[in-house]
Amino acid sequence: MPAAESIANLRLDRIVVATDFKPEAEAATEYASLLAKHFTAKLTVAHVVDLSLTTRSETAVAGWPLDKMRRDSAESMERTLNHLTDQGFEVQSRQIESHDPAASIVAAAEATEADLLVLGTSSRHGLSKLLVGSCAEGVIHHAKCPVITLGPRVNRMFKDGLKLQTVLFATDLHHEAREKASMAIAFAKESVAKVYMCHIVQTLPANQFEASDLRSESELALLRLVPPSTYDWCTMEYVVESGNAGERILELAKETHADLIVLGARRVSSYLTRMAKSVVEDVLANAECPVMTICID
Repeated sequence: MPAAESIANLRLDRIVVATDFKPEAEAATEYASLLAKHFTAKLTVAHVVDLSLTTRSETAVAGWPLDKMRRDSAESMERTLNHLTDQGFEVQSRQIESHDPAASIVAAAEATEADLLVLGTSSRHGLSKLLVGSCAEGVIHHAKCPVITLGPRVNRMFKDGLKLQTVLFATDLHHEAREKASMAIAFAKESVAKVYMCHIVQTLPANQFEASDLRSESELALLRLVPPSTYDWCTMEYVVESGNAGERILELAKETHADLIVLGARRVSSYLTRMAKSVVEDVLANAECPVMTICID
């Protein structure tokens, strides 16, 4: 039985949203609450007081008093919980102090047995990323559950309600592509009208016959990721494009009016961030809709 068939009835019972209470994180909390309502899931709000930024840390670039950070954290958490409780959500909190926020968020998700992790990101790059770090990048490459990230360019049309009518799933056809496709399809099952299965090749052969063969092989590989029963409830379209993967995924997301982009993320051994952007980080930084990343061993 194909992997996608075996988990077609995937449920989201526990959702963790990681927040630092900044605008990007507020959007993530709002989106997580809509998912929790849609899937009747329990919601956990997690916040990490980053000890590397306090005046007690020798590595601090610019320190803030720890006591003030704790007070601000507690006050912001109380406001967030009250807001969610007033809306009828079953919600709990996890307040953590750590020198490594990404690792702590991943650990919190594992401790709560989360089915999904949601977070916002400012998508830092270059020097600021090297100094402050990218928490989102650390999370998506280590989390054992799918992660939905809302970047700084996300259009918050979802404030009028959860919209999952079109999903763009982009794959390199390697690195456990079947398992990642199955999770994306299972997540989409209850509400998606159309799914675009997409593969980007960097360069097509100059010979038109070879290029046609490569497109056909890629389309067939995409078809093999989808079990036949999927067509009973979902419209699928298969897209093979060439060019810069990150740029083409973003262009396709706009062209198809995607409500969610789904990508595979490679697991890495270290939480240290990198200066160079990968396809995943490029899409996270520029996507106008939420992005789900799935990291499978």
